[in-house]
Amino acid sequence: MATALNNSAPATAEEARADICAALCELAATCQTKPKYYRGALRALATHFGSPYAAIHVAQATSTVDERASSETDNIVIWEPVAEEALLESQAENVPIARLYGIAGTSLQAAVLAAPLCEPPDRPIGALVVVARCDNRPLAKALLGELVALAALTATRARVIEADRASGTGDDTALMHAFVKAVDFESLHDLAFAVTNSLKNKFACDQVTLGQARGARIRVLSISGLDNVYPKSPGVRHIRQAMEECLDEGEAICHQDEDKWSEQSVVTNHCLHRRWHAETGNSPVASLPLRVGNRCVAVVALSRPKQLPFTPGELAEIGQAVAPFGPVMELVAKADRGLVSHATDALKRSLRWLLAPRTYRRKAIAVAILAGIAFFCFGGIGYRITVSSQIAPTEILYFASPYEGTIKACHVDVGDRVEPGQPLYEMDAMELELQRDEFESDLEVLRLRANQALVSGDVKAAALASAEIRVLDARLAITRHNLAEARVQAPCRGTIVAGELSKRIGEAVPLGTPLMELVPEGDWSIELLVPEAVAAELQVGFQGRFACNARPGEPLHFTVTRIRPLPQPRNGKNVFIADATVEDNPAWMRAGMEGVARIDAGTRRVWWVALHRMIDYLRLTFWL
Repeated sequence: MATALNNSAPATAEEARADICAALCELAATCQTKPKYYRGALRALATHFGSPYAAIHVAQATSTVDERASSETDNIVIWEPVAEEALLESQAENVPIARLYGIAGTSLQAAVLAAPLCEPPDRPIGALVVVARCDNRPLAKALLGELVALAALTATRARVIEADRASGTGDDTALMHAFVKAVDFESLHDLAFAVTNSLKNKFACDQVTLGQARGARIRVLSISGLDNVYPKSPGVRHIRQAMEECLDEGEAICHQDEDKWSEQSVVTNHCLHRRWHAETGNSPVASLPLRVGNRCVAVVALSRPKQLPFTPGELAEIGQAVAPFGPVMELVAKADRGLVSHATDALKRSLRWLLAPRTYRRKAIAVAILAGIAFFCFGGIGYRITVSSQIAPTEILYFASPYEGTIKACHVDVGDRVEPGQPLYEMDAMELELQRDEFESDLEVLRLRANQALVSGDVKAAALASAEIRVLDARLAITRHNLAEARVQAPCRGTIVAGELSKRIGEAVPLGTPLMELVPEGDWSIELLVPEAVAAELQVGFQGRFACNARPGEPLHFTVTRIRPLPQPRNGKNVFIADATVEDNPAWMRAGMEGVARIDAGTRRVWWVALHRMIDYLRLTFWL
């Protein structure tokens, strides 16, 4: 149900806090049931914060309070979704929440503040949420601290609604003032410093010490009159040990010199207090626990001059005066936690939430998460190197000009597949044919001359003619060889990859000029362009798969056979080229086809595969 509010603010923040605390205590004194009290508290808190929307949810053993409050002039639809979300989250996680929001199209900003409601000893019973006007995070943080304090006061006052209030009026007032003062302190040490010095002046003490309970130990927070506390000093050590004795006993302890016939003795004869009494020159000493429910959260230790011993009435008065600071110290301690403490408390809450009865799904999710973390840290996974690559021929046959001459004809073009014996190109052989005919004619003349010399008996002339015949035979053999090379044929089946001679017909070329290139069929390799960053991970014998851009659906398996030792620049970067042989050589493969290759580089840790690039970047950037 929703209730209309009349938002009005007191003159100062201090007056506002005092008024809301007084209003909550008055509600607790006048309301007969807790549901009625919680509804009234919600309206009071909404008015205090000037909230356009506020809500409270409290689950009790006999009833449930689920109340909403909104101002008449504000639109509930704007704030209800975000406020309800914060309310549920604060109740489920048992943590305070502050979030800043703005309304689109306007300059209006507000903070959604949610705080859990807990009954001592720290038992969550619900949560409350308010929407407060706020335009910055520091203000939101301050408002959240105030709401947390008021939520604690609200839950604490609800416990005494059905009890006798005759003796509780003074306690209510003291607790109210304690919560009001707590909002003004930013840290637990500031609060402890103020408390110790206030108690020292109020009860005429020489020294007042306040310590926080941590398990079975005490951490001394403040000693009246001292700016700093040195835990290892002898005096502080005696006080701390006496306070820990009080923590163990769970009740007030006093030691002082008394007459044997004293009728109202307060001496408890505890060992550590007796030693502390002796160390102070037999001054009266006492320790009192500060409780929240059944838990002792702090201990206050007092020492007085010899002429002012403690009386039972004074100890009761001191106990009544310091009792309200137990919940306040716990509240400020939670707000003053560091990052490690926050993380530890969050972990404890998570474990309690996880280990709650009948949370099988939560446990299954937690086990799955832990298994995933373990696999990430210790599991292995295949590491694959992805690189650019291209198809290259394993062997290339080069055809050059057999002699100095002109190109007569070309029978194939680049990209044509050729068969053994198929003509490729022809050189002009007319000059060679004429030269051959000339050499043959000259050879016949020389043979006739040699025969005549032999018949005439001219041995010298016959020998000279024989030598000239041998020279002409050699020249004729060269000419005939060149004539045989004038028509070039394919020596094997393959593909022409270079040499467009159809546009060079009639061109004169010198001896040995490259004219055409032929790649034998079925003899392809893959060139892997490996970046420097992963070149050290690559080894000969690694296997992988190559996907060509032309046929990505037909990957080819390959094996790395050679890694070239020197890098080469490609596309502005240095890469190491690795040669790999493929198992199959499909007909569609062509030299120069590009694609992507994935190389299997063995098994590595999952975390290394996921993070090694970032780790290498950080090492290079920050010289780690």
